[in-house]
Order: sequence, then structure tokens, then C-alpha cells
Amino acid sequence: PTQAEVNYSITASNNGCVGGTTSFKLLVDASSFGGTVSSSQTVFYGNNSGTVTMTGNVGSIVRWKRVQNGITTDIASTNNSLDFINLSQNTAYKAVVKNGVCLDTESQPAVVSIEPLPIISGSANIIMGNPVTLSVTGSYSTYQWRNESVSFLSTASYYTTNISDYYIVTIS
Repeated sequence: PTQAEVNYSITASNNGCVGGTTSFKLLVDASSFGGTVSSSQTVFYGNNSGTVTMTGNVGSIVRWKRVQNGITTDIASTNNSLDFINLSQNTAYKAVVKNGVCLDTESQPAVVSIEPLPIISGSANIIMGNPVTLSVTGSYSTYQWRNESVSFLSTASYYTTNISDYYIVTIS
């Protein structure tokens, strides 16, 4: 529970004489607890989107905070989740939570890490009869190589060819 109710009665007495009784109710708020923003994740530079979600908090979200390169920016949202789009640098998201009259507190953050865009490397010049190996910087789970005419070529982390064409690799 985020609040408890306690009922009190006070009866006045003096040397055996009983006076009037006064009753009152005391409401006690549980301390604010920030909980955790879940969904730490890694996304690619620039063209990305996602959601971070608050869990385990005691109290209501009064605002969110975004931290990039040590600079904190308040976000005026009281929703339980927060969307992000097109990040270009590592970003932490925290929620500020307040319960009743208690002081507000911050949640544990979710961090959205930015993976740099991959770079295809290999010789730009193909000499007749000499194959060229194209590869991608970084290590990824899946690779799909294709050429300009959208013909599927390979799922390896590299592609070797002796044909001059425009090559595309989709990674995840």
C-alpha cells in the first residue's frame, strides 16, 4: 500500500473525572521509491526508436529525465513508459517518483547505447580475375549481403566477389 490510515481517540481525564473524547484520523504515506526503468538496449546510430518502461515504483511519476554526455534534461511526461526516436549518442532515462507528501526520488536508469553504423571495407577497384573481399566493421548477429538488383548473395560476415556492382549488407 502507498498509504496507511490510523485512527486515534483521545479522552481527557483529571483526578478520575472523565472529559470529552476527540477522535482523529492520521494518514501515513509510504516513502517514495523510484523503482527501475527497464528496457536497456542497444540501437543503431541515427535511425532508431524504442520505449523504456517504469517498474517497481511506489508513488506516481512526476517527470522523466534524459541524461546525455552528463547533461540532464527534464521531460514533462507522467506516463509509465517513454518513447525515444533517432538517438545519436548513449542516453540514460530515469523517472522521478513522488508518493503523497513524501520527497520525490529517482529510479534506476535504463541506458540506450548507440552502436555506430557499420562500414563496409574492401577494395573499390576490381581487377579482372582477382576477387575482392568485402567485410563489415563490428560484430553482429546476422548478415544479409545483396547486390543492387536485390539478389540475395550470402549470410556470412564477409562477401567475396570478382563482379563490379553496388553491394549492400543488412545487419542486426
